Amino acid sequence: MSAGFDFLGETFWGSNGSIESYLEALENQAAARFGTSDPLTEFFREEREGWFTGKVVFLDVILTDRARCEVFVQLLDAATKQLLAADAFSEFGQTWIEVTLERMRRMILEKVRVG
Repeated sequence: MSAGFDFLGETFWGSNGSIESYLEALENQAAARFGTSDPLTEFFREEREGWFTGKVVFLDVILTDRARCEVFVQLLDAATKQLLAADAFSEFGQTWIEVTLERMRRMILEKVRVG
């Protein structure tokens, strides 16, 4: 069973481990930048704490405007850098980041451009 991130009705599927790892890394990045009580940090923490196999994380809840989308992409980029530096992903996982997560990232940035 897979898990995923959902944005604007499109689910970007990945392994359970990859999505869970990203939630933790996103939480860490948000906490480091904005503090532990920031709404983004709390969102990622709640999603991680409520983790179950097959979970889909609905990003529309937090990506409600241009500024939040831009911040999320910055956090996503930092989380990716953190996870790759930790050698957290296999070659297959790295391809998933390059293809699937990059497609999600571009979709979010397109929302920023269009508004």
